[in-house]
Amino acid sequence: MGLNLQVSDQKRRVNLVIPTPARLSACSALLVWGMMTTVANAALAGTQDLPPKYQKLRYEEDYRYLQDPSKRTDWFDPIKYVPLSEEAYLSLGGLIRERYEYIHNPLWGQDPQDKRGVFLQRYMLHADVHVGAHVRVFGQLQSALESGRRGGPSPVDEDKLDLHQAFLDIALPLGESRTLTLRGGRQEMSYGSARLIDVRQGPNVRRSFDGARVLLQWHDWRIDGVVA
Repeated sequence: MGLNLQVSDQKRRVNLVIPTPARLSACSALLVWGMMTTVANAALAGTQDLPPKYQKLRYEEDYRYLQDPSKRTDWFDPIKYVPLSEEAYLSLGGLIRERYEYIHNPLWGQDPQDKRGVFLQRYMLHADVHVGAHVRVFGQLQSALESGRRGGPSPVDEDKLDLHQAFLDIALPLGESRTLTLRGGRQEMSYGSARLIDVRQGPNVRRSFDGARVLLQWHDWRIDGVVA
């Protein structure tokens, strides 16, 4: 037997279950219920102040909330939102991934055996410039390095320096909660379960595409047209 309490808002839910004796007086039950309510509300309030998570597609991050200095809680917040003028701002970011792999008898012994495994490194740096509500320029560099693979790196192991992304956005407002965005240049894309179109997160070298997109945001719906 136990008491179950659920407290939720539109995005978060907190469940607490406390086992109780089979025989519980009414006063004791009310006391336990009050304690559970207090704990659940405190847990829910604590999650509401958490900063947004980093996204797999870094250009989907929005740091305009950092205009308010009181919301800057992370060491990197000063470079996530850098005011350039009253209508323009710059956002900087990066990624470092270090990975070690060792495979015994690769490809059932058909591929050469690495002596000590493979060390893979990925470094990425991006800059995101917003000018008003309608113009945006995003650029990202990638450096993927490999050491230790017998026979040399594969195409998805190493790309020492590459302009990974560079695109321009023109946003055209169509009314309340409706926007048409024209995007052209080199860009990452990921759709659905990412089985057909994705950034290739597993291997060391991420994938981007040269092309153009038309992005229609219609309230909670989004329709994409892609040429790449």
